[in-house]
Formats: sequence, structure tokens, C-alpha cells
Amino acid sequence: MQKKEKLVFIVNPISGYGKNAGIEKLIARHLDQSRYEYELLKTSFPGHARELANGAIDNHVDMVVAVGGDGTMNEIAHVLVNTQVKLGIIPLGSGNGLGRHVGISLNPRKAINVINEGRCIAVDTCLVNDTTFVNIAGVGFDAFISKIFNQSQERGYLTYLKCIIQNINRYRPQHYTYNHQGKPIQKNYLTIAFANSRQYGNNAYIAPLASITDGYLDVVFVRPFPAYYWPMLIFKTLTKTLHTSRYISTYRTRRFHLKSNHPVPMHVDGDFLGIHNSFNVQIQPESLQLIVGKEVI
Repeated sequence: MQKKEKLVFIVNPISGYGKNAGIEKLIARHLDQSRYEYELLKTSFPGHARELANGAIDNHVDMVVAVGGDGTMNEIAHVLVNTQVKLGIIPLGSGNGLGRHVGISLNPRKAINVINEGRCIAVDTCLVNDTTFVNIAGVGFDAFISKIFNQSQERGYLTYLKCIIQNINRYRPQHYTYNHQGKPIQKNYLTIAFANSRQYGNNAYIAPLASITDGYLDVVFVRPFPAYYWPMLIFKTLTKTLHTSRYISTYRTRRFHLKSNHPVPMHVDGDFLGIHNSFNVQIQPESLQLIVGKEVI
């Protein structure tokens, strides 16, 4: 008889404002218990998912499943990087950027079926100032909006879009310095995104050509643009054509160092992480064992 794999589900009870109602029953009903034995734990405070994941590793589990949004996934991934413990995802957050990228359904029952199938690949992760991210980090306007969005009582792309529209005039492009092909560059940017995968979430694609298996990070520079261009920028974000905009440039690299003249907001996988003026970013190739739902690029 084949030995069962040990799973721990780490559930964020407040992800997606109630999307996880009934998740315990769905897991009990649909998880393949001939293959897995499992435990379900719930988080109680920010950072708790990381603590619970550390405990799971100490208990020699085979897989930790993040049940929540990209923030919950990030905390758990931080612990699982460079281990053989697999990360599963049941995406119940507001954006679910990584889950969408790797073909995991937003329907919890179907996401559980992906875990039952058990298709696992090694994907890249990244570090920014020694903080792990798997999906996308960034500085500037997108981080400014992430702080406002995370404080909102509503979720979803329309709420995110509303936050942008209401705060367009509250943030000014900042001056940054970095090296490109050995040459120092100094320019103003609205946002600089560090993209391991393709989208923020809600099918808003910041780096349509990015891959989580190529060993490279896509640095996306958004230059200042006139107000009338906002609808076109949003359209290009939703249609995977942002890289064709004249206000966008992308630099593919393994390491990147950035400085700003003044402290600027930063986010990691959608969570606001304060203001900083120096950013060291690097790729960690094939450093995370991830359960996926489709052929991944």
C-alpha cells in the first residue's frame, strides 16, 4: 500500500471577505484521501501563515496549501523556498495573480482537484531587499494603490480600478537611478514593477511576456504619461498588450539594483511594505516546488 502524503492547509479566514466559507467541508468532500492525509490550520494575524508553515516543515509534511490570496501564498512560499516541500494553492483572495498564472481555478472544488492531480514543477522565486516574492513586487504608484486597495472594504478589479481613478492625481512620478548594460540611467517613472509572473491579479497583465520558469526577472518601467492615456493603458493591461505601449519598457535580468531620490512605497505580491529608497532584486531559479494546473511558462 502506497504511503499517504502529508498535507497542511493554511487558511486565511479573512481572505476575499468571506470567499472561504465552507472550505473545510469542500476539502473533506473532494480531497483524495486515499492519497493524502491532512490537517487544516487557520491564521489569526499577519505573519501567522509563515509561522504555521515553519511548523509544518518541522512536522515533515509533503505539501503546504495556501488557502487565501497572494499575501497568504507569499508568507508560505517564503518558508518553502529551497526546500522539497510543495506549495499548493486554493486561490480565495481578491486578485489571485499567481493562481491565475498557473491555471488554478477560482472555483475551490476545481482547485482541490488540481491538488489531487498533484502536477508539480520547480518555479523561480525572487528577492527584493531580502523579502521573497513569487508573483510581482513593485515601487511607486502600484504600491501606493496597493496600500489603498488593501484598506478597502470591497474587493475585485472594479474596486482596484476605482482606487486608481480616485487617486490618479495624488501620486507624482519619482526620480530613479539604475544601471542598464553597464550604463547609469536616471529618469522619472510612475511605477517600476519587478515581475516574475505576468499579472497582478484579476487578469491585469503588467508583464505579458514574463515566465516563472525562465530564470529571469522582467523589470517593467512605466514612464509618466498624459491623463488622457489612462483608458488606453488600462485597456492594454487587460488585453495582454501593455508591452506595446510607448510609455512602457521592459528589462529582463537576473539581478537589478534601483535607487530613488526620495523614499517611495513598495509592495510585495500585493502587500504594502512601507517606503524605501534602495531596492536590490534578484531571481532565485527553480527554487519553489509548485502544484500547477496547466502547462506553465
